Amino acid sequence: MATISTQLAYREVNCIICHQHLCMPKVLPCMHACCEECLREYVVSRLYDTVGHFPCPLCGQTTRLPPEGICGFPNRLNSAASPHAAVLRKESFPVPGSDLILSFGCYGTGAADLTEPVGLAVKGNREIIVTDRSTNRIMTFSLKGEVKNVFACRHSVADLATTPRDTIVVASTDAGEPLAIEYDNRTGARLRVFGRINCLESTHGVAVISSPFSVVVSSFETGAFHVLSESGRLVKKFSRRSVTGQAYHICSNSDGNIVVSDYANSRVVVVDRLTSRCLVKMGGIGTAAGCLYQPLGVCVDSNDNIIVADSGNQRIVFFSARGTYRGIIIDMSIGLGKPCNVAYVPGAAMLVVLVTGRHYAQIRIYSYNPNAWNKPQDSRLLSLCVC
Repeated sequence: MATISTQLAYREVNCIICHQHLCMPKVLPCMHACCEECLREYVVSRLYDTVGHFPCPLCGQTTRLPPEGICGFPNRLNSAASPHAAVLRKESFPVPGSDLILSFGCYGTGAADLTEPVGLAVKGNREIIVTDRSTNRIMTFSLKGEVKNVFACRHSVADLATTPRDTIVVASTDAGEPLAIEYDNRTGARLRVFGRINCLESTHGVAVISSPFSVVVSSFETGAFHVLSESGRLVKKFSRRSVTGQAYHICSNSDGNIVVSDYANSRVVVVDRLTSRCLVKMGGIGTAAGCLYQPLGVCVDSNDNIIVADSGNQRIVFFSARGTYRGIIIDMSIGLGKPCNVAYVPGAAMLVVLVTGRHYAQIRIYSYNPNAWNKPQDSRLLSLCVC
């Protein structure tokens, strides 16, 4: 029978999966080590990568996959000359590009879990609001990942936006319901409705314009836009499918114009809300610099620069207010999930990214400095932007 010291040496020198000498070892939170390729095969072959967690092959402890995937687990420290002197150290998951500050939330049916998150907004530089379409819930988190409040709506929910009154406006996808509904996200109270008599089509995108106050909603199916007054009445309706395409998410800039994420044509356009004239186009289908593929969420920073969740290319990209491509802010191509929405936290210089996948959901917070992008870019990159 092996002694305790012999078992310890075996555990630290040999892989817990293949039982051979460790090759490019990775350490799990339970302190068991295995070869990187063995762990990858173990996780992928059993489809654990689709749910974001897996049991340790030795002790069975549930282990969450880091955002970067298998390569995100810490490396095993080099052992000394004697295998008995090997010491394992708990390390935090490495942050890609030193940009990731915090990640929280997971896929599931629990009270604080995410199942099909769609809408994302930041309220008052202190709270993150998310809509979960499959459960019709509105979920509020702090910037530290703490669950502040959860409530369910009577209607199907889509995108959401915050108002100057410190409330939220949620787009309704149910025909027969108002186009958008304002809620107090602390109590779940329904405060007022927008477009009560214009409820023959479902909406998806929603944006709030501060001055003068108005709510803009978009229909993904018809491409129609409704501009609604503070009293909830229709001010203007326009439909320019050739310009806006399939408007999945929208937001507004400081001029009160509408920034539209066109999912069908893989581009982003800026539309004048008063004349419905197209002001700027950017993107175009592709994987090269300046191109987009199935863009979803979109937001603007304090300088009106446009930030896009380039879902198909698994990256967050950055355009100037005039539509000039500036670069990739966050590359998620080697990790789990795709970015489906993005929100800027102006008071804290951070970006909040909503990441989803098959049986996977997570909220990630990255550091972001708008002024860091105010430098000349390679002209070869700028020429690739489709305008």
